Parts: sequence; C-alpha cells; structure tokens
Amino acid sequence: MSILSYEIYRSQVRKLQILRTCVSKVFYAQYLL
Repeated sequence: MSILSYEIYRSQVRKLQILRTCVSKVFYAQYLL
C-alpha cells in the first residue's frame, strides 16, 4: 500500500470515528432526556 493511500485511509478512519462519537453523544443525550 502506498503512503498516499494510507494517509487517505487514515483520514477516512478519523472521520468515521468522529462521526460515530457525535452520533453516540446525540443518542446518549436523547436517552438522558
């Protein structure tokens, strides 16, 4: 795997983690309400 594709893969994984964190926070907030 080339370095460029590895960087793209890492940025995609980071975006997915951020998205999952936001979704879980929203779900947790609605659960508390």
